[in-house]
Amino acid sequence: VIGYAAYNTTINVYGNGKLAENLSDFKVYLSNLKVNGKEVSGINNTKDEFIINDVNGDISVDVINDSTEYDTESYLECVKEDENVGKVWNYDYTGGEQTFIASANGSYKLEVWGASGGTVDTSYYGGYGGYSSGLIKLNKKDSLYVIVGGSGGNGDDYSTIKVYTGGYNGGGNSKSDGATVWGAGGGATSIQNSLIDDGQLKNYSNNISNILIVSGGGGGAGWHYKAYLTNQKSPYNPHSGGSGGGYVGSNGITEKDSLALGGSQSEYGANGNTNKVISNAGFGYGGNYGGNQYASGGGGGFYGGGSAYTNGSFGAGGSGYIGNSLLTEKSMYCYNCDESSDESTKTISTTCVSKTPTENCAKAGNGYARITLISKN
Repeated sequence: VIGYAAYNTTINVYGNGKLAENLSDFKVYLSNLKVNGKEVSGINNTKDEFIINDVNGDISVDVINDSTEYDTESYLECVKEDENVGKVWNYDYTGGEQTFIASANGSYKLEVWGASGGTVDTSYYGGYGGYSSGLIKLNKKDSLYVIVGGSGGNGDDYSTIKVYTGGYNGGGNSKSDGATVWGAGGGATSIQNSLIDDGQLKNYSNNISNILIVSGGGGGAGWHYKAYLTNQKSPYNPHSGGSGGGYVGSNGITEKDSLALGGSQSEYGANGNTNKVISNAGFGYGGNYGGNQYASGGGGGFYGGGSAYTNGSFGAGGSGYIGNSLLTEKSMYCYNCDESSDESTKTISTTCVSKTPTENCAKAGNGYARITLISKN
């Protein structure tokens, strides 16, 4: 802007608009504020800024420079006001990472629900996903990365050998053989304060301090349906999978000596089989069926739940996690699981299960996450 000159500019504003200058050796001021061609109030008393809420249309404003020696610059800053306390951000399953940006300095509640394991028939369900929650203080514009787990594939084909894919974020694969059918493991749901690769938990084994919270996924269900149809006794009568943790995931139950173990806070769940073969689960992911054998998948989690290596087993649940010191007022809930009273692993057993994400309840279906602004600093 040339000295003594005034100019009129028309701009499109989305959200809240603010125009100001920071020079002190001469005066620049605003006048004649118009929205959609109509003059409105909104310029402050010193005529150096204006704030208008809920504008949808063109804004024009005269900027006057009374300097005889200097030009000046003006700029437009679109400012979104801080969200109100109680504002909720919901994150459903998408199969990829999702980003949250804090809208204000304050305390936020993090809630995550893991996904359930795959079902067989319509009566035997995969283990349910766990629930974890805690409070964290964030500064405005801090970023968090939300990874919502997917449910494991259902064992629904009784006619052929088939592999079922584990749920996103660590669910283990399953394999059926046309006589026995097995569901895949459910994925965990997690929130991290950094993004490593695609954000899945398995990428954070060397960066655990960046993991804020995890809810474990459930293991897959299974049964020997041909034995059931012919009234034969089978070591693989129908069972649901082990549910996600909690400080430890629930085991995968079977009537034969092939117990799959739930993931814990420090190690993955061992695969179940007669020879106690070492698990192929790991940090952030549940166990897969072994080799050419047939079994359910383990649930994803902080550490994943086991599957089986030989002769079949029902998938175990993955563990949850609330051990990050940045979290306060934290706890985990899981379906019929082992409990803990320690602050960093506090776990409460529940029989509450819902397809809709519900506080303090286990989750059926895909996982879920929710972030709520509790208070402002």
